[in-house]
This record gives sequence, structure tokens and C-alpha cells, in this order.
Amino acid sequence: MSKGTEVISVSALSEFLLEISESSISNNGVFNLAISGGSMSKLLKEAFKKNEASFDFSKWIIFFADERLVKFDNKDSNFNASNEEIFKNFKSFKPENIKKIDQNLIKNPKECAVNYQEQIFNNFKLKNDGSEIPSFDLILLGLGPDGHTASLFPNHPLLNEIKLLVAPITDSPKPPPCRISFTYPLINNAKVVAFISTGESKAEVLKKILELKDLSFPATRVTPLSKQLFWFLDTPASSKLKSPI
Repeated sequence: MSKGTEVISVSALSEFLLEISESSISNNGVFNLAISGGSMSKLLKEAFKKNEASFDFSKWIIFFADERLVKFDNKDSNFNASNEEIFKNFKSFKPENIKKIDQNLIKNPKECAVNYQEQIFNNFKLKNDGSEIPSFDLILLGLGPDGHTASLFPNHPLLNEIKLLVAPITDSPKPPPCRISFTYPLINNAKVVAFISTGESKAEVLKKILELKDLSFPATRVTPLSKQLFWFLDTPASSKLKSPI
């Protein structure tokens, strides 16, 4: 894959996921992926359907780049959305490879974040002592109309977190208020990062992020060290860019 930021039609998402997952499995035996919530699960379901026979989901290990601290059967749960759209429809995903928050800790955001960070380090077989940062093969992120991504919101102190790789948030401006989220050090250490953003409501903020590089939007500050950053957009979302899709 080429270095730098690329803007691509969301219709190419399936082939992109197939290529990167096959490469990771060939090199390491597994594909370590982090995904977000929102409408992403429906878009992923459609992408998976296109090449369903070719994906080896049994080798995929999936974490969530952010999660709302609610029960798994709650409509606000990112796991719930992914489970309904993806995991129930593609049976070769292994339940033990879907890495969820500890439901016993949803009343304690700090402990929940600590536990989830520990799960990540255990998966990568690294010591959680600050000496190394895990590197996901791919982190898939969404984008809010306000420019937030994961649970990193504009003007929030969490944007400046550099020690915690998974951090608690108890005052999310978007309900529910209590969540955990990957922070920039973990996101930007991924081998590849890709945003998936669709719909006309994202057009204005996408112009400000991609063309004006406006750092007031949290998504603009996603700058992977690998220089491999992709934006998968549809025509309405890209409508205000100089070169719309």
C-alpha cells in the first residue's frame, strides 16, 4: 500500500479489507482489527457480503475502538450493533476472538478502561508497562458531524491523553455519557488506519478535515506513524471536496 492519505470510494472497502486481512494472516497468522460503532456495522456487513467466500473470519481478532458502558443488549452498545449486523450473519467469527468490555465493570469507567487495555496487551503478548504500544493491523474509525471519532470529542481533555492507551470518559457530550475509548497514542500506532464516512451530513466537516486540516476536529489529529491513512467516502459525503467521488 502507498504511503500517505488516500480518499477512496466506499465501494472499494470490501477489496481493501480482503487485501489487508489476507496479508496480515499470511504474515502473522491472525488479523488484529479494531472497529467503531455507529453505522459502520451495516457498511461492514455489506462489504463482507461481497467477498464472503474469500474472508477467513476465523483468524480475525476484533476489538472496539470505543464502547459505551451499557449492557450488551442495549441499543447504544457498539458490540450489540456489530453482533446484530456482523457476527450473527457471518458464523465463522470465533466468539473468543471478539474482545468485549467486562460487563461487571460498566459502573466503573476507570476500571473498565484499565481492564480493556490489559486485554489488548495480553492479545499482543506485550507487557503493559509503558515500554511498548501495541500495533493493530487496522483500526477502522467513524466520523461524527462534529468531527469526533471513537469517543474523542472536540475540546475534550481526553484529546491530550498521552499515558493511557484506553481511557475512560464520563462526560461524553453525546449520550450515553460513560464510555471508554482508544486514545491517539494507540490509534496512531496502528499499521493502517481507515475512516469510513457516508452521508451528506459529513460533507462540510470532511472538507475542513481533509482540505483545511482543521485541528479543532479530533479526526484531523489521527496521523498514523505508518503514514497509511485511508478515507472511504460515498458521493454525498465527498460532495464538498475539490475532487468529489
